[in-house]
Amino acid sequence: MRGRTTSATLAEGYSFGLGISVRSHAGRALLAGSTGDFGWGGAFGTYFWVDPQQDLVVVFMAATPGYIGQVLRVLVKNLVVASIID
Repeated sequence: MRGRTTSATLAEGYSFGLGISVRSHAGRALLAGSTGDFGWGGAFGTYFWVDPQQDLVVVFMAATPGYIGQVLRVLVKNLVVASIID
């Protein structure tokens, strides 16, 4: 798997895995999370991800087309992961 991609669809540190993005390397991604987490964003700001290391599944539903939808995806993911207490 690649840790870096030239795809505009995938974020740094993610690779494709059966139609979804999979975090392939620790420390390279701008999003919070664990190596091996996977998910995908949909239309109008919807997003889901699964983090097997944290036993976490999140489905985020929004009606925010365009750039603000991308901003909210990053914000929600970072806030959820930051709230986990080990």
